[in-house]
Amino acid sequence: MAMYAYLRVSTVGQDVAAQYHEVTHKYPELTSTPSKIKQETISGTVPALERPVLGALVEHVLERDDTLVVWKLDRLGRNTADILNLLERLEQMGVKVRCMNVAEGMDLSSPTGVFMLTMLAAVAEMERSTIAERMAAGRAAAKAEGKSLGRKFSFDHSEVAKWRVENSASIAETAKHFNTSVATVKRACK
Repeated sequence: MAMYAYLRVSTVGQDVAAQYHEVTHKYPELTSTPSKIKQETISGTVPALERPVLGALVEHVLERDDTLVVWKLDRLGRNTADILNLLERLEQMGVKVRCMNVAEGMDLSSPTGVFMLTMLAAVAEMERSTIAERMAAGRAAAKAEGKSLGRKFSFDHSEVAKWRVENSASIAETAKHFNTSVATVKRACK
């Protein structure tokens, strides 16, 4: 009958401080055993059981009558089917799931609980899709305005091509001189 918390952020620039604060404020018993608070930095679009920390928690740690606490349902994932499959797996294992943004005391395995979880998971998936659409629209608008996308070049490609011609150097020699890859030199010399 142990309790575990799962905290997740998508990128290295984010941190779990807000999740940690909320979860430990609501469930202070988790602070007495920090190893029961599992954290990872990975996209919610990665299937739940393919995430190293969550997968290991489900496969090797959680047992019947344990409780898994998550701050919000979207911390489990951004795909409705994946979240529902994970919740079904946990239910079959006898693991209770407490989601802090779902009404306290609601039985998540009841028809009403499953409905609520399905709606919240669908909202999380829609939010992820909306973000992807906005990003694609932004890239298309930037491209239409003639802005270059992607990382800036670390050096001028014309300089690479010029140096190669002036020194009658091979692609490999040029790559070594500029401390870059052969593929980059090939692109620069097109």
